Amino acid sequence: MLKKAAFVLVMALFAFLAFAKDESGGLIDGDTWAILASAPQGWIWDSSSLRAQGIFGLYYKQGQPFSSSTLHIYIKPTPRPAAGSSSLLEFMESDQAAFKNSNPGVLIKSLAPYSAGLDYRFAMRDFDDSTKGYYQALAYCEGEDAFFVIVLAGTSPEEREAERGALIELLDSFTYIRKE
Repeated sequence: MLKKAAFVLVMALFAFLAFAKDESGGLIDGDTWAILASAPQGWIWDSSSLRAQGIFGLYYKQGQPFSSSTLHIYIKPTPRPAAGSSSLLEFMESDQAAFKNSNPGVLIKSLAPYSAGLDYRFAMRDFDDSTKGYYQALAYCEGEDAFFVIVLAGTSPEEREAERGALIELLDSFTYIRKE
């Protein structure tokens, strides 16, 4: 068990150093978990603009300043309840209900799940609110100690479709690390 923990720690350190060199991704962590995620090609990672909202994984097009009203991707972690009884499906239903309550005109579409490397499986949804101009692609993932929502936010369905590959590229780089 000690060898396994040391191996995971060494691999996380090497991955962190690799991300730190090219400034396109990095370590996002909570009390009992951490993830590594790399910015899609042509995007940059910003760990500070949405820090006050608890988002350390913000990505936007290289050469463009961040604005919440323009194309961007973010990772929103949510710690699992202390009892640990909440399932990913329950979390998703709660998240979607909260979004619908604050945006009554939203249309939520279920998409086929996406399987990335390292056996990660992401539940996929599209959120459309044409009255407010929100067109999002969401990927939900479950870690041992947290749930993660990875959101591609665009200004039109066409922009969302054109950039869906960037979301998939980020999902392919997603690596969950459990802190011991």
